[in-house]
Amino acid sequence: MRELRQVQESGDAHRACEDVYVIRERGRPVESEEEDSGERAGCEPAFEQAVRQRRAGLKRLDTRLAKVTLRDEEGVAVLHTAATRADGSTFERDVPYEIVRTDEGWRVAISPEG
Repeated sequence: MRELRQVQESGDAHRACEDVYVIRERGRPVESEEEDSGERAGCEPAFEQAVRQRRAGLKRLDTRLAKVTLRDEEGVAVLHTAATRADGSTFERDVPYEIVRTDEGWRVAISPEG
């Protein structure tokens, strides 16, 4: 989850899609690196758009790992998020991330649609 926050802060879409995220369709196993290379190409523009939106909407974003629940090769990591919006208002919430074990290590699962 530390890498997730690092790539979100840096905006490094290539690293995010290579080292942090993994494409996973609901009800299907995670695809291998060879099978998902075409899908990963769609990851970078979606990631870049999300970074632009976050940067435009937030002045400050702090996170801490609140909880991790694992079950075999899958799990959920919950990040407690505290933020200040561009208008000065604040919010806090727990954000769950589906995680899966891959041959390359634990990754944050995303659908092909982003």
